[in-house]
Amino acid sequence: MLRPGGRFVFCVPSDYFLAFLSISRGLRQVGLRGPARSYEAFFNRISRHHHCDDPATWQARLDAAGLKLVRHWYYFSQGALATLEWGHYFGLPSLLTKKLFGRWILERTRANLWLTERLVRRYYDEPLPERGAYLFFIAQKPEA
Repeated sequence: MLRPGGRFVFCVPSDYFLAFLSISRGLRQVGLRGPARSYEAFFNRISRHHHCDDPATWQARLDAAGLKLVRHWYYFSQGALATLEWGHYFGLPSLLTKKLFGRWILERTRANLWLTERLVRRYYDEPLPERGAYLFFIAQKPEA
């Protein structure tokens, strides 16, 4: 139970999450709406998402729970999500290594991770986007 004045901090997939998925976006561009929806459902399932809602929807949920929204912001750009999305598939050889040898990375050297570092670092260092795949919220229970 949250005490009066206590803060509730959480992050969730945003209303842009599904639109930012590169594979479903590509499927829609060639007119394959059904496979695009199926891919979105698949990616939500493997990501264990239950909602991809906008800030107003979350505001209503917080209000209904008796919490005051202090602040929210988007994070994780469209490019960052595409990198994460494709990382699932490009990571399959590592899964084979894990199954065969019991380790994700056989030799922990800088050389093994240079490409990943080169591709991912820019998203780590990027400023907060105007629209993002995820939302971060800070809410507070009013003082009694």
